[in-house]
Amino acid sequence: MIGSYAKVREAAGILNEIGLDFQINTTISNLNWQTIPQIVDTVTELKACAWHPFILVPTGRGKTINNLCLEKDQYRQALLSIKELQHHSQLQIKPTCAPYYARLNSNNYNNSVKTNTLHSFTRGCLGGINFAFISSRGKVQICGFLDIEAGDLRNTGFKLDTIWNHSQLFTQLRNRDNYKGKCGKCGSHNICGGCRSRAYYETNDFLESDSSCFFLEG
Repeated sequence: MIGSYAKVREAAGILNEIGLDFQINTTISNLNWQTIPQIVDTVTELKACAWHPFILVPTGRGKTINNLCLEKDQYRQALLSIKELQHHSQLQIKPTCAPYYARLNSNNYNNSVKTNTLHSFTRGCLGGINFAFISSRGKVQICGFLDIEAGDLRNTGFKLDTIWNHSQLFTQLRNRDNYKGKCGKCGSHNICGGCRSRAYYETNDFLESDSSCFFLEG
């Protein structure tokens, strides 16, 4: 949207004036992945406390711009660039919808969990495991990108724990031995798990392989 960048800068200035911390999210596509260092410079200049780069997932409105999704090598180079920047930046940098980043940092995974470092290395896809998405209509989903209903709060007396603990969708998702294709065969599927939204977009099966993986072919 024309003028949105200027509005973000204006809003950042206001937040700085009143002393309110804020984070900046950026959608990473084939239009901007090569400028990730410059983006971090801008986020730092605006005095944000965190930067969360979201890898473009071709669902929802993203379907209309699926031609902007990263190719495998672009994806890998983007994550390596982010990894390098984490070593030097004071920002909290957390790649989102980028499950392969967990495997890329698997050597650092256990130490990060123990020490709670600024740049957290978590498992790959956390949808339905560490968090859930709740729509404005009360529908509970794995995440905002995967439009499959795990349950409806309006049908459970607004008790999220009923859906969280008993949803068949969540039960299937949490057992990564259910995963198919290369995601099922991969020895790192408990660390990474692939992007379930992307798998569903490509195959109509959220347990299928995520074809954008740059670690395994097939």
